[in-house]
Amino acid sequence: MFSLLYELLGGKNNNPVYASTIFPSVGLFTVILSVIFALVFYLLLGRWRPVWDKQKHWLVTMVLLALIASGLAYSQAINGTEDGGTPIYSPSP
Repeated sequence: MFSLLYELLGGKNNNPVYASTIFPSVGLFTVILSVIFALVFYLLLGRWRPVWDKQKHWLVTMVLLALIASGLAYSQAINGTEDGGTPIYSPSP
């Protein structure tokens, strides 16, 4: 499922490791992190103090989640590729 979504957005990749290993793990962890962040934001912070209901707090939470998810995706791409160098996403023409 995640491979299909990533390939629709970024194009099909020539390296099969992306479709078999990297896309599923990054997609699953991104969904899990999003649920955890939403629960923390709404249940813990929202009930702890009512000042956490501003739009800028939600924006900070989303940016923090995006940074963590991007770092996770980058590290998974480095660890998943055999060469250990910079992961180059090369979609097929």
